[in-house]
Amino acid sequence: MVACKPTVTELTDEQKAALTDTVSAVHEEMMQRWLATDFDSVMPYFLNSPEVGWAWSGGVRHGYADLGALFRPIFDSFESAEFAVGDQRVDVLAREAACVREYGAYTTTYTKGMTRKRDPFVMTTIWVRRNGESKILHIDEASAESVLLRQLCQPKRRLRQNA
Repeated sequence: MVACKPTVTELTDEQKAALTDTVSAVHEEMMQRWLATDFDSVMPYFLNSPEVGWAWSGGVRHGYADLGALFRPIFDSFESAEFAVGDQRVDVLAREAACVREYGAYTTTYTKGMTRKRDPFVMTTIWVRRNGESKILHIDEASAESVLLRQLCQPKRRLRQNA
């Protein structure tokens, strides 16, 4: 009797590079929508499922509806946003999953005229393929509060909304 074994298929370097390029492009596209401060164009990037989550400010939000309830008022208060990305890395986890790790800082101007320059941040975004589309399954975001992290998170490039 032969034991049943799952077929393990390693990705080639070319496949990993192609997946990295795909995830990088869709992540950049989502960030451009975020910078446009348009809630309705950002949310479709998230997996519309109870599985989706965001760890942020000492808590975790689960589910598409919960994320929408959290972010709609935040987006409604935005006048503009600018990200300064210090470094970004895409790791292919499997054919259907990749992780984007990045750090940097962003500035937000609110509709009431107040501008807040945020402490540097570190963020991990897990992208999955569902029904042929890349969707965000989970984001983990934290402020970089230590002096060492502030030094490490000095932005290398600025990401601005495309005209």
